[in-house]
Amino acid sequence: MQFRIPWILSRKRLIAATLLDSVIFIASYTFSFRLSFERWPDLNFSIAFFLIYWLIVSYVIGRYPRSHHPPQISTLLNISQQLFKTLFVALLSTCCIIVYYNFFKLTNSVESVNIFLLQSGILFCIISSSSQVLFDDWIRRNSKKNNLWTFIGSQNNFHKLQNYLQWSRVPAKLYFAEIDNLNICSSLQIVVDNYTDYNKSQLDKLLHFQQTGITIITKYSWCKLILQRFPPDLLTEVELLRGEFSMPQSNLQTRIKRLGDVIISLLLLISSFPLIFFSCFLIFLEDGNPIFYSQIRSGLSGKSYRVWKLRTMYRDSEKNGPQWGMKTDPRVTKIGYFLRKFRIDELPQLLCVLNGTMSLIGPRPERPEFDVQLEAELPFYKLRYKMRPGLSGWAQVNYPYGASVKDSANKLSYDLYYLRNASLWLDLLILVKTIRLVFNAQGSIPVDKIN
Repeated sequence: MQFRIPWILSRKRLIAATLLDSVIFIASYTFSFRLSFERWPDLNFSIAFFLIYWLIVSYVIGRYPRSHHPPQISTLLNISQQLFKTLFVALLSTCCIIVYYNFFKLTNSVESVNIFLLQSGILFCIISSSSQVLFDDWIRRNSKKNNLWTFIGSQNNFHKLQNYLQWSRVPAKLYFAEIDNLNICSSLQIVVDNYTDYNKSQLDKLLHFQQTGITIITKYSWCKLILQRFPPDLLTEVELLRGEFSMPQSNLQTRIKRLGDVIISLLLLISSFPLIFFSCFLIFLEDGNPIFYSQIRSGLSGKSYRVWKLRTMYRDSEKNGPQWGMKTDPRVTKIGYFLRKFRIDELPQLLCVLNGTMSLIGPRPERPEFDVQLEAELPFYKLRYKMRPGLSGWAQVNYPYGASVKDSANKLSYDLYYLRNASLWLDLLILVKTIRLVFNAQGSIPVDKIN
């Protein structure tokens, strides 16, 4: 059955928010102040650079509306948060451009350019902040209808889906109903557990609903649309036999991804070398040698390989055997906590990306000692080894740091989504989200409890 994809998904909202800022930016710098490129020809490139810088920093610090909003947030609080973030971005952006012009002396009218940039920046800051708040509120009001779903099927699967909703990036609500009690209404959207569970009259009723314009989808389509992951305990062997969870290893997309891995890894290694060197010095000062720490991890097709990281734990911290991480882990050094928070300790793994045992984007590599336990407890766990493990992945940017079997089950559901929907565009989205997490120091520390 066909179904409508709500336009409120996070990627479309992000594109709409950035386009809104771009239009306001162009209007502010052209119409309001009658910008003349003949008067200041060197502003051509710099103004474009300013806009790109503005959009990137705005995304990193969270100016643009996210897919999920706490229901208790007030409009006044939303306005104050948006204004603070906008002022912060405006201050950074305007200062960079002004320093750029004053340092290189690119124009004879430095003072005029400074005044122009400040005036335009203030105007743009006010209009942009107000428009983003209005856009955010408008989305909330118009998304309520599309976010209400009615589930028909087993109550066990209903409760599972409800539990998974807490990590959904789309703020949907799911309700349970019996198929015989359903009536046509404009806001009805139906999630079907299993079509084979219904008799002919019930199927005819669903078909009649669909012909009247009501959205009817399976629980698997709902997982892809709303959860953006596939919980392994809801899958069956049928989905595997259909080939929906397989990734070709020798197509053009794979070769392009491998080329991107090599180029980006080289650039990151070269640019981050001073940071790695300084981190090594701090590790030595606090706890002496060794500076680096190596582990055996499971890679593509389950083959083991050795990964290198900057040491963040005290020496002999695992003398009693492998242990799951904790939020306040006493094994972690002071400098190690900082390195983990900003993921600096993982930079040496770029060498594994270069030699082909890892990729920039893929499931997080697990230790073989934990693999044995996870394979026994989690269905379809081995599917994640159809992909090269990655420094970051769909699970890492959507779910907190995993430190238990239950966390691993949730992360596996995101890995299965990536396996089914892998593309260069999804890799690019994950890369951008990773940059955002690193700058905000998020996603690298285990949480206390995850349901």
